[in-house]
Amino acid sequence: RVPGHGGLGPPLSREPGPPRQSDAPAGPRLCPHLCRRRVPVPPLWRMCTAALAASGRLQHLATLPALRPAVVDALAAEPSLRLDKRTLALLVDAGATQLRIRDFWELCYHEFPGWEFWRADVDRFPLRPGVPRMRLPDHLVRLRDGLLCFDPERWTEVFAWGGRLRSLTLESQRDEDARSGHLVAAVLARVQQGCHLRHLALGFFENVRALHLAPALGMRSLAVLELSHLPHVNDALVSRIWGFLPSLTRLRLNHLPLSDHAFEGLADHPGLRDLEIKNCPYVRLREPFRPHTCLNLRALRLNPPSSKFPMVACFREVQLMAEHMHGLERLVLGVELVPEESWSRVTCALDLRMNRLDSLRHLELYCIHQVTFPKRPWRYLRCLERLVVDKANGFLLAVFSKIATLRSLHVCSCENLQPADFGVLRSMLGLEELTLGGLPAHAEAAAVNAVAGLPELRILHLHRAKELPTYALTF
Repeated sequence: RVPGHGGLGPPLSREPGPPRQSDAPAGPRLCPHLCRRRVPVPPLWRMCTAALAASGRLQHLATLPALRPAVVDALAAEPSLRLDKRTLALLVDAGATQLRIRDFWELCYHEFPGWEFWRADVDRFPLRPGVPRMRLPDHLVRLRDGLLCFDPERWTEVFAWGGRLRSLTLESQRDEDARSGHLVAAVLARVQQGCHLRHLALGFFENVRALHLAPALGMRSLAVLELSHLPHVNDALVSRIWGFLPSLTRLRLNHLPLSDHAFEGLADHPGLRDLEIKNCPYVRLREPFRPHTCLNLRALRLNPPSSKFPMVACFREVQLMAEHMHGLERLVLGVELVPEESWSRVTCALDLRMNRLDSLRHLELYCIHQVTFPKRPWRYLRCLERLVVDKANGFLLAVFSKIATLRSLHVCSCENLQPADFGVLRSMLGLEELTLGGLPAHAEAAAVNAVAGLPELRILHLHRAKELPTYALTF
């Protein structure tokens, strides 16, 4: 607890005492090239958890004491923790609700030496003094060279103990053989048997096929599903999601060989509210993929930033989609618009004056040169609060300043802006957060002077380099 303050805070930079007038914030400040935000001091139990995982002492515990679920989840989430079968059994048995296995192949085939396991019906092999030991159920261990060790496949039944498990992430960071798909299927079958999973993420498996992911379609309680870097996942698997997972509310697909036919049953899904498609170059937004027919959809992300493969779509299809998505609240559009026919000379421009995005609150556009903004944006973007564009000029800044509901503005590159263009920012009295990337050195002073008098501005970031928003990736 910081002396002189009512709660937790950063370390003091002066002598302890009551707050002074100079301690109060004096408006927005120019951040350095690398922004360093002050974060609150973590609680003591979280720091102890990180120290325990980093020290490696968890590898010497045979059982975990009674801990709060938040403490167990913090232990499982520590990047420094080397997760093996024995530690996994400890965490699941202690009631972990979130598990992220960053290297599934190492978990399956890496054995820690120096450990001995025992069970109740095997007592003819005496345990050596001073050697770490752990008791395991009979069906998870087998005899090998006079010692008990994990069974190569039946150890996956550990996941059936996790009645409290709600989130599971499986990743593979190394080369695996053909058995990895069989083991992933066994893990998913155990999770389906003993858990009510709400979030499942799978990624970076070279040998996992659609038949190995079939147990995931039986998780009726699943609300969030993330599939990333699975080269053998096809349209048939994704098309079965719409009928087998009625509780699904969020779906994220990244780097998959899918086409538009994978979304044939999207309109019939009762509760999908968030859909993200990234690095799927074969998706063209054509029949039968019609996201605007999904009435409950509230967030749509099409090829957000940091994408390696461009997504190409016909501008007429995107325009038709924007005209009929009445309830959409969040839209991220990073697709490249092309004409319907290769010989067509029609200008490919998405006209926001023809849309029906009256409920839109968050808008990100990464092909701003292919978008036509209206001169009177308040007629078409009545609820817009956050706007992100890749580039901007003086005209666009003037248009943005007329959106009275705007609270956050992020321009990734300001290379086309002149110092005189920043004067319109003075009229954005409701702006609370402003980020300008790619700002030339001669325009920094003009930008700071323009926003110095904004009463609601709390966060200001000015960067010389191009600045993309911090986007939550699938993995």
